[in-house]
Amino acid sequence: MCQIAGVSTSGYYKWLARDKNKDEDDCLIIKEIFDKGKGKLGWRSIKMRLESDYDLVMNHKKIKRIMRENRLITKIRRKNPYKMIMKKQKNIVLLTIS
Repeated sequence: MCQIAGVSTSGYYKWLARDKNKDEDDCLIIKEIFDKGKGKLGWRSIKMRLESDYDLVMNHKKIKRIMRENRLITKIRRKNPYKMIMKKQKNIVLLTIS
């Protein structure tokens, strides 16, 4: 069977013995962080929170995969155009006065 799949025998048995519950534990932690952030946190901020709050170092690809599998999609926040216009006007006024 290993020859047909093109994998080594030791690799197959290592795959069988892997810890399957570890991904579930990581998934629960990521969901908790995502829910605390009200759906606005992406993988970068989740990675930072994992490292600071839980002392877990996790690869960003794993975080992305878990988010994709569990359909944790971040809400994209749009910038308020009125605030941007006011900032530009404020900068222009400050430059002309001084």
